[in-house]
Amino acid sequence: MLLVCFLSPLFLKAQVVYRGTVSDKESGRPVQAASVFFSNTSYGATSKADGSFRLNLPARGVYDMVVAVVGYETFTLHVTPATPDTIRVQLQPKVKELEAIVLQSFEKDGWKKWGKTFSESFLGRTGNALDCEIVNYQDIRFRYDNAKRELIAIAYKPLIIQNRALGYTIQYQMEQFSFNFRQGYLLYTGYPLFEEMQSSDRQMKKWARKREQAYWGSLMHFMRSLYGKRLLENNFRMYRMSLVPNEEKQRIKPLYKQIQFTPDGKPVTVSYDSVFYYNQILKQSDELEMVEQTALSADSVSYPIDGATIGMKFDEYLKVEYTVKKGAAFAEQMSGTTQWRANPTSNIKLMNNEPLRVNSNGAFYNPINLVTSGYWSQSEKMANMLPFDYQSSYK
Repeated sequence: MLLVCFLSPLFLKAQVVYRGTVSDKESGRPVQAASVFFSNTSYGATSKADGSFRLNLPARGVYDMVVAVVGYETFTLHVTPATPDTIRVQLQPKVKELEAIVLQSFEKDGWKKWGKTFSESFLGRTGNALDCEIVNYQDIRFRYDNAKRELIAIAYKPLIIQNRALGYTIQYQMEQFSFNFRQGYLLYTGYPLFEEMQSSDRQMKKWARKREQAYWGSLMHFMRSLYGKRLLENNFRMYRMSLVPNEEKQRIKPLYKQIQFTPDGKPVTVSYDSVFYYNQILKQSDELEMVEQTALSADSVSYPIDGATIGMKFDEYLKVEYTVKKGAAFAEQMSGTTQWRANPTSNIKLMNNEPLRVNSNGAFYNPINLVTSGYWSQSEKMANMLPFDYQSSYK
């Protein structure tokens, strides 16, 4: 499955204030109440009546600035330390007639039919997901393509997510959501803005502990460890992996088809033991994992690009194991699963062999180029997400 990580800041040094205005591209009029924020952080503002906005940030860095408001196309700007402090934003109005036609093509009672599938795919199935709620779920529309066996979801308003497990209210500007049932391929892209919930000191401490737990072994934790060349110190083991055809399964398929059975299901031409063996092999994947036994260093898959960024490049697959999270207590976090009682293990692959650009805070570009399977394909959902300005006490 593909899990999308969201573009976020890499902080450098001095504090910076970004100012700007938001206007209608066609009329030039100021746009009020537009949400202006840096994706996957807790830094955001709202444009005033004259379209102006102001964002105070702790440091310059690499960001994705997002400007979103109902009735306009989402605006994004990749901000770097060289970007001027004053930013003029022009929003393109959406074509209302086209929007109405698109809405008509979606199912009338979509949430009733697809809500559970969407929630499990988007929020996840972890224990944290049980304490997550999409407040305005009625704003989500669904369409199912029978030929492709693909579910499409769209929302013309930002999703408001209450994550009571980690103590965040998340405003999520969803740009794309699709799940292909035939291929088991999930893709969702969007821009989240995090806001910390406020509560009693006891509850705040509980949220702090839960955030640490979500961070340990996460993709963010891995990318930060890769950048800092601290994979082993932070309990990650990384191995080269390739997929090879399952030749035994291919051999068994025609043999199984030739077996004759009695009306009550007893095998005639082979023994019970052979039938049992055949069934076990046929349950296997069409491809088998071939994993090298020597753990890789960070330098073997990364290289410096500049003072703030490294590149990540590898062939075929990497198998990544986190050696700390194990035992029944952790398995309970993965609601409905038991396979993570051992060390959580994930496979990662680069789409089209395109390298990633990784920053010290764990953000990487382009996130759509990284495909995950295994543990991260289940754990890296919105219910476990942390903003990239999150600072862990875990070293």
